[in-house]
Amino acid sequence: MRIARTNKYLIEAYTLAETITVLIFSLFFFIFPVLSFHSLEKEQSIHRFFDQLEKRIDLVQQSAIIHQQATRFYYDPKRHSLLFEVPPYSSMEWQELPIPEALTIQRHAPITYAAKTGNESSLKAYEFYWPEKKQRIIYQFQLGGGRYIKRIQSS
Repeated sequence: MRIARTNKYLIEAYTLAETITVLIFSLFFFIFPVLSFHSLEKEQSIHRFFDQLEKRIDLVQQSAIIHQQATRFYYDPKRHSLLFEVPPYSSMEWQELPIPEALTIQRHAPITYAAKTGNESSLKAYEFYWPEKKQRIIYQFQLGGGRYIKRIQSS
């Protein structure tokens, strides 16, 4: 009689161990995608920043041509943002572009677009460093035309 009771308890304990194992594996399958999604979301925010930067550079230059008034953008270290200055009567409502915390800015200088032509008369550059990817993203502005060349260098 004692043997039957012992086997019964062993079977119940085995079922409890199975249940705990299944619970641990289930939690792993739910938690793992959440953790990987967080790093993916962070990377996508940096890509969105560069997309927005390129669009705003083009719009600031176009605003100088259309409104026939000089426009510019520059880095503000207090805000860790890029600020875009356009004529007050233009419809541009997004003058500040915050730089993601994962990026550092290593080289910057105010870029001014001439009224009517939209030309930029210097060889200034903006250089961002992305430590996680060990990449330097450089926007080198061209003399005269107001265009830039984007280069990505791996360290």
